[in-house]
Amino acid sequence: MINKNNKFIRPSTWIIIGIAVIFIIGVFGYQMYNKFQQRKIETEKKFSEQQKNEKLLLQNQLDQQALDAELQNTTLNELKQQITDLKNKQPEANTESKTIVINGANYTKIVTEWQNRVAEVVCFFGEVDITKGTVPEVSGGSSLLANIEGYGLVAITNRHVITNNSGKIANYCVVGFYGGGFRVASVNSVGGDPFLIDTRGKDSALIMLDDKFLTDKGETKNQFFSSPNNNSLRICPKERVSLGDQIIVLGYPSIGSEESITVTAGIISGLETDYYVTDAKIDHGNSGGAAILLKYSCYLGIPTWVNPGSFESLGRILIMDF
Repeated sequence: MINKNNKFIRPSTWIIIGIAVIFIIGVFGYQMYNKFQQRKIETEKKFSEQQKNEKLLLQNQLDQQALDAELQNTTLNELKQQITDLKNKQPEANTESKTIVINGANYTKIVTEWQNRVAEVVCFFGEVDITKGTVPEVSGGSSLLANIEGYGLVAITNRHVITNNSGKIANYCVVGFYGGGFRVASVNSVGGDPFLIDTRGKDSALIMLDDKFLTDKGETKNQFFSSPNNNSLRICPKERVSLGDQIIVLGYPSIGSEESITVTAGIISGLETDYYVTDAKIDHGNSGGAAILLKYSCYLGIPTWVNPGSFESLGRILIMDF
């Protein structure tokens, strides 16, 4: 028996429904595929642009490095060329004559004024005996020529220049100038002992140079002088000497010029009872020379000794008070 309430779907209907479902699924799948393809294309495009930007950045960095290297090479080549040009450059002749002025004092004029008064001293302790081949002990230094009342022409120097380490006084001393005149003062002279040592214990001495104290002499015009009127000695008053004052030292140091007097310069670095302290160069052979105060062109005293430090040395100028 057939139930009238049951509904049956015809086979053709199922076919239509199946086709519709397949169509809907196909359309949805196609849309999803298109979206996937679009996203893929966009991703590949972004990746391609990123790679392009990175390559461009890298290329810019390489270009900058190449430019920097080129600039460095150019600068280096320019510096090399400048050095070569300086080496090959001929020195320019300087025909301009300059006078050095220090604190209003004419430096060259002061040196000229005093240099002909500063003589070298070489002293001998003993006699030369050619037959026995003996050579006496020798000491050297500098001196300042002056006329002193009661003594006449003398060479002012240090005591340690005319005495040896044992305190013995030299047999004779040669006082002279490079290429100029000389006088030989000897204990065998007719005038007696020409060496006068400071009895107050100071490191100063006088060598008498008047003819009666000499055993030999050879002079050139104006090299030695004897007129007190031409050679008054201007001694600096101690109260007018101040720290920082500029000075020069004249003498014949062993490391100085071999053909002339040597001049060094400095300042008054300190004041002591018997000495001025200075940074002016004083070396072996300067002892007994002359220290000159520039601002008054006056005689400070005798360059005497040096106190060496680790890096710098300070010299002592013995204050003279005749």
